Amino acid sequence: AVLGTEEQRARAELLMGNWRQRDRTLGFSADLANLTPAAYNAQTLALVAEIERTSTPIWQKRWTWAVAFGLGASREQQRGVLDPRNTPGPLFDFRRNFLFVTLPARIGYDRSNDLLDPVSGFRLGLEVNPEASREGSNVETYARLFAEGTAYHGVGDKVVLAGRLRFGSIVGADLFAIAPTRRLYAGGGGSVRGFDYQGVGEKALNGRPIGGRGLFEASTEVRYRFGQFGVVGFVDAGSVNADPVPSLNGTRFGVGVGGRYYTSFGPIRIDVARAIDKGPLDPKFALYISIGQAF
Repeated sequence: AVLGTEEQRARAELLMGNWRQRDRTLGFSADLANLTPAAYNAQTLALVAEIERTSTPIWQKRWTWAVAFGLGASREQQRGVLDPRNTPGPLFDFRRNFLFVTLPARIGYDRSNDLLDPVSGFRLGLEVNPEASREGSNVETYARLFAEGTAYHGVGDKVVLAGRLRFGSIVGADLFAIAPTRRLYAGGGGSVRGFDYQGVGEKALNGRPIGGRGLFEASTEVRYRFGQFGVVGFVDAGSVNADPVPSLNGTRFGVGVGGRYYTSFGPIRIDVARAIDKGPLDPKFALYISIGQAF
């Protein structure tokens, strides 16, 4: 269960480990959520069955994969007020009801030397998620596509240079025919640090994010370790566009520094970031605390 200011969630999961093969997991989950981030208000229900092969701390695998089948329902309201002079169709300032069928699949290739604190090698990931949604009598079919790569290079014994690139695209449907919860967003932890969650991309008249169909994200970090401690400097960048082809147009930047405390199971991470040319909804500074490196 999760109880937060922008997310209230109850989730039940049944996992069958080593299902017919070592480190292959068969899982079933049910998820009920009330979401109120900057872009939308939504009540969602999702039922998912998934088979996956993932890395573990005992055995970090070169190849990982997952395939799933999902059913969902949601009631959503876009929080951004659109300008009818520039946007065709209705404003969508009312509640919309959706039914979903999803068939996500992902594959990963890992040549890094450590799962939580890599200092050399690279990782590649690809995700393809065909979806069909129904709103009243209108049925939309589209695909959500993601590709991500990270690389790590040690300089001497104490410095590591790390980089990340991520691209996303939604093809097959117009932006405003896609449910707000299924559009692409950027900003916040794990994306462009320093910005508000969903804070990167085109905004509506009231300053709320609209989301998009094309996503670009990039990050660079310089990590310096001394004993059990470390410091990090980083620059993040990202953009969200209405077109399905990722673009550098409208790229926003966030910068920051962080501290690391290295334990036997991985580093404890504390980052402080600030958005460059921040918007009215973005914080003056953002604080992130987690386990493991940012990527």
